[in-house]
Amino acid sequence: MLVTLAWIALAVAQDAPAVSPPPTPVAAPPKIMRPEWTRKPDADDMARNYPPAALKAGIGAKVQFRCQVTATGDLTECEVVAEEPTGWGFGAATLKTVPKYRMRPTASDGSPVDGARVHVTLRWYPD
Repeated sequence: MLVTLAWIALAVAQDAPAVSPPPTPVAAPPKIMRPEWTRKPDADDMARNYPPAALKAGIGAKVQFRCQVTATGDLTECEVVAEEPTGWGFGAATLKTVPKYRMRPTASDGSPVDGARVHVTLRWYPD
């Protein structure tokens, strides 16, 4: 009888699903809500990248995008998160202006921002 119980206990243990430890939480990168810009696109940069059909139709837009910030203040890994109105090419035009942005590589509390995220709203106005 003892041998049978040991065999049953072993069989149950082998069929039991493996229990994994819970994943270690990964801290989200800090967000920079009020960046201190040292360089932004100027009027010529905006005019060069304005979607031609939107300019001809007198359409303006509001585009929100987010990027990672490097220790040198450059923006990388940018993506458009909202575009209004859609279908006019303002999201792509906004991403073309990104190389013109540069910010001070510290947060308002003085901590470094390498790898931090910045959220930016860019408004396009036809002239």
